[in-house]
Amino acid sequence: MGNRNNGDDGTLVLLAIIVIGGGIAFAVWQFSTLFGLDMSTGGSVMGRLVGVAVLAILSWKFGDDFDVVRLGNIWPILLGLAWASWWPGLDYWAAHAEPHFSLSDEDVTVWWNAWYTEFGVLAAFIGGGYLIKKMSSDY
Repeated sequence: MGNRNNGDDGTLVLLAIIVIGGGIAFAVWQFSTLFGLDMSTGGSVMGRLVGVAVLAILSWKFGDDFDVVRLGNIWPILLGLAWASWWPGLDYWAAHAEPHFSLSDEDVTVWWNAWYTEFGVLAAFIGGGYLIKKMSSDY
């Protein structure tokens, strides 16, 4: 009637969590270093890009079953989401672009970080993508 549970399963689970967490932290650190971001901003950008990649993979996988989410139909939206994923990075780069003495980080705006540029490029990606899709389907 022996119940031999010496805790090896719990130790392996804990070790796996530590290894996976360390791998994710290392990937975020490398990504942040590559693009000159801090860890928080790099994690935000990377997490959003991973989310867009997951959506693209799901669309590719299930697109044959559901025509609405077929990759050929939603690629402009995915492109726009990939652009929007970089907005925290643009905020970080804008805040550190020039020395500012009296402004907080939220008050710093450069043309490439302004709301009209972000939404204009987003509209161009999505609208232009669907325009290209429409023009190419006519031929």
